[in-house]
Amino acid sequence: MYLEFYNLDQHPFQIAPDFHFLYLSRQHARAMAYMKYTVVNHEGFAVISGEIGSGKTTLVQKFLAEMDRGVTVVRVTQSLLNAIEFLQTIARGLGSKSPANDKVALHNEIRRELELQRTRKNNVLLLIDDAQNLDDSVLEEIRLLSDSETENGGSLSIILVGQPELEHRLKQPVLRQLDQRVRLRFKLGPLSEEETDLYIQYRMKLAGWDGPPLFEPDACYAIYRYTRGVPRLINILCDSILLNAFVEGEHQLSVKLVDAAAKELDWDIAPPLGSRRKTRTETTQGYAQIDSAGSTAPIPSLVVGTSDGFIERYNITAPLVRLGRTSENDLQLSHPKVSEQHAAVIKAGEAYYLVDLDSEAGTQVGNRLIVRHELHDGTVFRIAPYEFRFELPQTADLQEVEEGGKASGAQGNGTSEKPSSDKPRPTVVASN
Repeated sequence: MYLEFYNLDQHPFQIAPDFHFLYLSRQHARAMAYMKYTVVNHEGFAVISGEIGSGKTTLVQKFLAEMDRGVTVVRVTQSLLNAIEFLQTIARGLGSKSPANDKVALHNEIRRELELQRTRKNNVLLLIDDAQNLDDSVLEEIRLLSDSETENGGSLSIILVGQPELEHRLKQPVLRQLDQRVRLRFKLGPLSEEETDLYIQYRMKLAGWDGPPLFEPDACYAIYRYTRGVPRLINILCDSILLNAFVEGEHQLSVKLVDAAAKELDWDIAPPLGSRRKTRTETTQGYAQIDSAGSTAPIPSLVVGTSDGFIERYNITAPLVRLGRTSENDLQLSHPKVSEQHAAVIKAGEAYYLVDLDSEAGTQVGNRLIVRHELHDGTVFRIAPYEFRFELPQTADLQEVEEGGKASGAQGNGTSEKPSSDKPRPTVVASN
C-alpha cells in the first residue's frame, strides 16, 4: 500500500527471509567467515547459534548462494528425525536412490557416497538447521560420521545452526565427545544501536529509497529500544510504521509514529531518549584486550605495506580479523584483485592462523598459495599488491617498519605520513 507513496520498488521490511536484503553487521560477517573457513578447510564442526529472529536463516541463505560449485551441500531442515531417518536424509542428499533401513548399512552407504565425491574432487558440507531440536541419538550419529571421515582423511564439513539451547545441549556429559569436535563457535546477538540505524537505512536503500533518511535519528533510536536490535522485530515494527505513516500522509518518520506503531503491536514502551549513547555521526574507536586484573594486555599486529612502503599497522584485538575489498571487512583493501571476502586471521587457542576464504587471486606465503597457514612472529604474506607482516608484541616496533618507506595516508588506527610518490596507491581502511 505504501510503496507508491514513498516511491519504493519493493517492501523494505518483509518478514520472510531474503538473503538479498541481508545486512552484514560485523558479527554477521564474522559468522559468515567462520562458515566459509569450515568449508575451505573441510574439517570438524562449526556451530552458529542465535535467538529467534537474529538473522540465522537469512545468513545461511546468503552463505549457500555464494557457495563454490565444487561443494556438495546436504542441508537438513527437518530436525525432528530419528537416527535412521536422519542418515537416510544424508544418503539421499549425497545421491543414493534407495537408502537402507539399518544404521550399519546406512553408514557404509554414506561412506561410499563420500568417497565418490572425493574422487570427483568435491568437498561435502552437511548443514543442519534448528539443530537444538535434534535427538541425542542423531547427534551421536553426527559424531560417528565425523570420526569416520577424520580417520579416512575425508572432506566432510559440518555446520550446526540453531538457537542458544544448542550450545547448552552440547555441554551435556553424554555429548562431550561431540562438543570437543567443534572447531569454531559463534553466537549471533542483537544489533547495536548504531547497527540498527544502519540496518534500517540499508534496507530502505535496497527497496528503492533515494533520498535523505526517511526515519529520523531519534525514531531509529526508539526503534532500537523497542526491538532490542533483533532484526525480525525491527522488520515488524518498521513495516507497521510505514503503513501508519502512509495512512496519515506523513513523509518524515518521527518518534511519535514509532510509539503509535508499537502501541498497536502492544509492545513495551521505549525508555526515555535521554539514555541515548550515540548518534549517526559517531564512530566506534579501536580497543585493546583487557586482562582480568584490568590492565591492557599486549596484542599482536599486522603491518601492511606495498612495494612503495609502509601503509598501516593494524592491532589484532579480536579472535577473527577479516581482510577483503568491501567495507564489512576489518581491513578493507581497495584493489580490484582483492576478493570481497579474501582472507582472515583467526586465533585458535594461543596460535594465530591465516586462512584464504576461497579468493580468486589467492593468498601467498613465500612462493606458494596457501589455504591455511600458522602465523609466527615475522611471517610475511601477500594479497594482490599488499604485503603483510605478522608481529608479536615483544618484537613489534613501528619505527623499524617506517624505515622501509613512507606511509600512504591510509585511514585506520596506524601511523601514516605523506607518501613519497605521486603514483596512485591502494588504500587500507581499518575498522578497529
